Amino acid sequence: MTDRNNKKPLKIGILARGLSESVGGSKQFIADSIRALVEVDQRNHYFIFYNSSKYQFGFDQQHVHEIVMECPSKLLFDHYYFPKNVRKYALDLVYCPKNVVPLGINVKSVVTIYDLLYFSIPGKIHLSDYKLFDTLYMRYFIKRSLHRATHIHAISENTKDDIRQLFGIRDNKVSVIHLGLSSFAKGCLDKRQTERILSKMNIQRPYMFYAGTLSPRKNVSLLIRALGGLRHHIPHRLIITGGGPERSVPVHKLLQQNNLAEKTVILGTVTSDELKALYYGADFFVFPSLYEGFGLPLLEAMAFGCPVVCSNTSSIPEVVGDAALMFDPRSVQSLQHALMQITQNPSLRDSLKQKGYERVKQFSYRKTAEQLINIFESL
Repeated sequence: MTDRNNKKPLKIGILARGLSESVGGSKQFIADSIRALVEVDQRNHYFIFYNSSKYQFGFDQQHVHEIVMECPSKLLFDHYYFPKNVRKYALDLVYCPKNVVPLGINVKSVVTIYDLLYFSIPGKIHLSDYKLFDTLYMRYFIKRSLHRATHIHAISENTKDDIRQLFGIRDNKVSVIHLGLSSFAKGCLDKRQTERILSKMNIQRPYMFYAGTLSPRKNVSLLIRALGGLRHHIPHRLIITGGGPERSVPVHKLLQQNNLAEKTVILGTVTSDELKALYYGADFFVFPSLYEGFGLPLLEAMAFGCPVVCSNTSSIPEVVGDAALMFDPRSVQSLQHALMQITQNPSLRDSLKQKGYERVKQFSYRKTAEQLINIFESL
């Protein structure tokens, strides 16, 4: 950390509108990082700006100031009300934890960039998960924010590489700070609770588990094709859960074509306890994504003792290290080979489970917060 004793406390503004989103890893990051920042840093003053009182934390600490500006419009909140209040409270620095530094910000700024999915990245991804207006909006503002921000927080080395490749941003302007293990993943269920929840959901073992959206880049279609060719060789069902994306692949049609409709359960959004029970009860977690800025479900699976089978692309190897069985997400045969290995080798599952427990210890929001604070004060 920087030498703090000779510096006056900073007034740091946090744009917390991202808490109003329905689902997603960025929402989880914003919530967990705000909690960690105000817990770790008792010296600087934090001004947290919400677009609705529904998302307010209600901190009872003198160095935390929560300001609610009821506004359903993203454009108005980000680019009018937030800059107006930055000036009103005479803030020293603003932290924008989701991709965009708003217009009209005249103080130093730090922006978190998760991924560059709004852009085509040569050799990596050419798919868009988002609606046309959102894509055009983010393409303009992400590019602008990368150049205008005083400093950039990339959540993985992969994201930093993409920033450099697409926009030529100099290395010393970008710091890689990994995400931490979410607060959700720290709450445990005992065996009896797990069994009761799975029974209530009518989940039959053995099963493999996927959590995430059904957007094209998540590559669930490859998983279905791979399982279709193995349906007579492995006993496992496939359980799918996750929030709704902007765009979805036609999963039900694919399941019918691959004769997997009877062996697959699509649950959609589930409660926190149901999600924990699904991780605990699975023989393994499978994650065939083509591109991730980070991949929070990987940390969740490892934290709950669920062996991980995952892609070997983008940021994913950076997150799992040697604690996962990886495959080529563009090859059905590669995934089938991995699935045969994991289903037929209990000792491999046990080894990955133990490696996962160790690996996940490296990711904490306290560490994330300390690194962010160091950036704030260094500016």
